[in-house]
Amino acid sequence: MFQRWARSVTVVALLCSLFGQLKGGFLFFTSDQASSENAGPVVPTPSKSTDDLPYMCSVRYRGVHRCSATILNPSWLLTSGHCVHASAPKLDTLSIVCGVRMYRTVDTVLLHPAYAIHPTGGNDLALLMLRKALNFTSYVQPIPVPNSVLLPAGTTPNAIIASFGRVQSGAEPVWWNPPIQTTEVQILPWYECQRRLGSAFADYLDTSNICTDNGATVDPGGPVMFATDLQPYNLLAIGSWMVAPCGGPAMHVLVSPHLDWILGAIAPLD
Repeated sequence: MFQRWARSVTVVALLCSLFGQLKGGFLFFTSDQASSENAGPVVPTPSKSTDDLPYMCSVRYRGVHRCSATILNPSWLLTSGHCVHASAPKLDTLSIVCGVRMYRTVDTVLLHPAYAIHPTGGNDLALLMLRKALNFTSYVQPIPVPNSVLLPAGTTPNAIIASFGRVQSGAEPVWWNPPIQTTEVQILPWYECQRRLGSAFADYLDTSNICTDNGATVDPGGPVMFATDLQPYNLLAIGSWMVAPCGGPAMHVLVSPHLDWILGAIAPLD
């Protein structure tokens, strides 16, 4: 899975060595890629327990952590489309772990209807329906999802990005119940994101994207959150793609523009 992107990484690495100012190559990324392609100096905060951030689940491909997902309700999770599109016909390759070893399998993968048309833009989303509903505990909870998000104009607000860290056991990383790390990052203004991407990649931007200054710390499919007076964590966006391996911004898909599709799928009106 994702072999075609591995070839592009090699080509881009050669280009970066020749052109020091070249801002990377387009890449959908998975957790193993993100850890090896360190694109910046952002330092995550200390690990949090699952009861601090009970909204995240690990999406596993053949038992190995591939991406993150965010809990919407007991039966549905939200993740990135590129994390699961190749697995949609082979659901037995996917498994989910939430909280403290709450294991689930996947019944249905629903890609965003426009994903196939424009997967690199603001449609990189997928819904996962579980075969067995989650049992909500202090370690497993749905995340608050605002109806709309208005970012302050003329400012550079911050967002909170959560990702699963690796637990090392000898020479191999262990992904079973990995720690959750959070990083506070800056949401870049639209013009700054376009400038950093350059003319080659700015066309991939969509009005449903936001851009943050942290290419090294994003867990694909993981939540990008913001705080309010009432809730410390509210879902803003889902991690999508970044510019790698030369260093560059990370791109995320805003959730609020897609709420009609999400609600129509997980809570259809009879």
